[in-house]
Amino acid sequence: MAYHRYYQRLIAIRIISEGHSIAEAARIIGKSYQTVHRWAKTCETEGLEGLKPSFGGGRPSKLTYDQLIELDKIIEKTPNMSMKDVHHLVNKKFNVDYSLKQIGKNCEKIRIQLQ
Repeated sequence: MAYHRYYQRLIAIRIISEGHSIAEAARIIGKSYQTVHRWAKTCETEGLEGLKPSFGGGRPSKLTYDQLIELDKIIEKTPNMSMKDVHHLVNKKFNVDYSLKQIGKNCEKIRIQLQ
């Protein structure tokens, strides 16, 4: 499952449940009003289970969700890491070889998940 997409949907629903409008929730998470409105309606009819994406989209990640979280924690504790440093870390710690471009995408994905 695409955890970051599910997590983003949960955040939107929480924002709405705290009394914010759908428009505010959409602005905060950077999605369209229509998308967040659809998530809210789905949650109303199907509960939180209905928010789980049915298709993760694309090739599965070489790193698990837990590994991405662990990587994020390491990056937070180590200021001024370059993409090359992260690339080397992922290769050594998780035995996974990504291109520098993919390392950048994974770092971006981590930030989207945890904001």
